[in-house]
Order: sequence, then structure tokens, then C-alpha cells
Amino acid sequence: MQRCVLLTGGTGFVGSALAASMLARGHKVVALSRNDPGGARTRDAVADAISGLSIEPATGWHSRLSIANVDLSQPEMALEKLSLDEVTDTWHVAAEMSYQPAKLPQAFHFNVASTSKLYSAIARRARNCKRFYYVSTAYTAGLDQDEVPERLHDAPRLLNPYQVTKWSAEAVLARKSADTGLPVTIFRPSVVIGDSVTGWNGTSSFGFYMFLDGLRLAAAHGAKAVTLDLRPDAQPNIVPIDVVVKRAVALTETTTEREQLEVFHCVADSTIENRLVLDQMSNATGVQVFTGPPRTPIDELFNKHVSLNKPFADGDWRFCTKRLKQVLGKAYSPSVVSETLVATVSGSYCGARNEDVASKYQRAAKAL
Repeated sequence: MQRCVLLTGGTGFVGSALAASMLARGHKVVALSRNDPGGARTRDAVADAISGLSIEPATGWHSRLSIANVDLSQPEMALEKLSLDEVTDTWHVAAEMSYQPAKLPQAFHFNVASTSKLYSAIARRARNCKRFYYVSTAYTAGLDQDEVPERLHDAPRLLNPYQVTKWSAEAVLARKSADTGLPVTIFRPSVVIGDSVTGWNGTSSFGFYMFLDGLRLAAAHGAKAVTLDLRPDAQPNIVPIDVVVKRAVALTETTTEREQLEVFHCVADSTIENRLVLDQMSNATGVQVFTGPPRTPIDELFNKHVSLNKPFADGDWRFCTKRLKQVLGKAYSPSVVSETLVATVSGSYCGARNEDVASKYQRAAKAL
């Protein structure tokens, strides 16, 4: 059955990959895009995802992609101009992803207030929409749980505006779903990395890739080795983008009986230790990584560069996936993180990255 998916975030890493995967399956996609009057930026991002992902694009995908230039800070006004009768599913992927405390008001406005308004507008105007999917993060759990359940979290210890606002949006959507009746699925990926076959990652430089950028920065300053204050035996949870979108598409297509409010983790089923991840990053960048307290100014710079992501790489995260497996059934394919996988995504990123990292962080280096 062909679906018509209303999607936000189509120019981003996850959003463009999800749009590409939906189109590859023969579905229609209506992409709501910010600051893209002609739609060229969104089309380019989706085309890049189609060529970069390990999928076979369906013929005529261009004709099934439509783009609306929408101010997502005021979605109720923007959507009044659109016909939403065809929409069967909504995937809200767009987000303010800053970790900086000063960006909390901006992040709250977009990630919470605008999400609430978008949900209300869809519930009111898209009469054939069956479900509102919200892409959150597995780390709304905070830092104090040994095993993370697939449910809303009561009082997590959160570190940054991204976590805080994603946790808040989950709570708001849960309440609104109970009030209005449009079902909600909260979809929580862990740390998303590139395609497991091609290594493609769009233009993403968050999370996992900040460590690679830090090593490239060290290499640009002549370092042959750095020391990272990280547990070598910790097992961070990283999941390839192709796994994320495959599970998202399967959720959209499933005919299994669903609950009014669902919470699912989209994570790797088997992970590897930091020391093995760092070995492959070293191979890709030419900078050897030791673990322990920083000893040199370059070490200090590297540790500072990755400091916001260290808490998520330094723990043994165990995310429950029982509910997602039950709903997807045979469509659920386990994701296994291997050294080969890490080598693929690291090598692809370093090979394709054209930005001059040394120049970008020159002032940070001078501050040491």
C-alpha cells in the first residue's frame, strides 16, 4: 500500500535518509522545509541520500517528492495553505540540536513549542493521517539508568538543551495524544552514524564525527598521538543510518495492531569497546589514540573539543528493544557494530571531508 508521508528535516542527515528510503519504497513524501523557497536544497539533500545509501531507488522518485517552504516555528499558519488530505503518516525529524546552554530558549521554542503546534495542526487538518512519529533520542533517559526501558522517563538527569527539550517534547506529545486521539510514536535512535555499506553520512558532524574531527584537528597541528580521557572498555551505542531508516520505514508500513502511545528504541543490538572504535579512528586519521588523563596542550584541545559527547561514549548503555521487536516482527533485523563497520564510516568521513579543520579551530588552539 502506498503511503503519503509528511516529513520535516528533509535537508538533514536522518531526514534526508528517511525521505530517500520512503521514496525508494514507492511512497509519496511531502517535505516541509525551512528557508528553501524553490525546494532545491531539499531535493539535493534527498538525491544525495539516495546515491549515498545502500538502497535501490525506485523509478520516478522525483515525481513523488513534493516540497513546501514552511516556517516550522509557526506551523499552524503555514499548513493552512497546504492540502493534507493525502497524508497518511507524519514523521517529525527536524530539531534544534545545540548542546550549548545559551541556546536553551531557542531549542525549547523549536523542539517543544513548535512540535506541539505541528502536532495540533496535523491532528486538526490531516484527517487521514494515522500516526504522528516523533524522532527523539535514546538519551532522554539521562545518565543514571542501568537499563533503559521503552517508556517515558519521570525525572532523568539531563546534561544539555538537546536532551532537555527532547524529553519535554515527549511529555507534551504524550499528553496531547491522550487529549486529541491522533496516535504518537516516539522513535529514539542512539548515536547515528553513516551507512553500514557505503559509509555515507550526508553532512553530519555531530556525535561520533566530533571525535574524528578532533583527531583531524590534532593531525593538522602535527600531532602523531593524543590521549583521550575515556574508558577504553566502555561500549557506546552507535547505530548505522541504514538501520535507522529501515526500521522507521518498517514501522510506517506495518499492519500490526498499535498502541495509542508507543516508545521505541532504535539502537545497535551488539556493540564494541571504545578501544576498538578508537583504533579504527586512528587508522582513518593517522593519529594514534591512547586513553587516560590529557598530558599535552594538544591533548587538552582534543578533550575539550569532544567534551560534550564524552558522557555518551563513556558509559555502558543498555536500551530495551522488546516492544520494537514485537511490533516489527520479522522486519526487525539486528544491528551489529563491528570494527569493519567503524572503519567504513570513519574512512568515508575522512575521505570526503573537505573542510579545513585546522583553520576552523585555530582560535581554540591559540587559547591553550
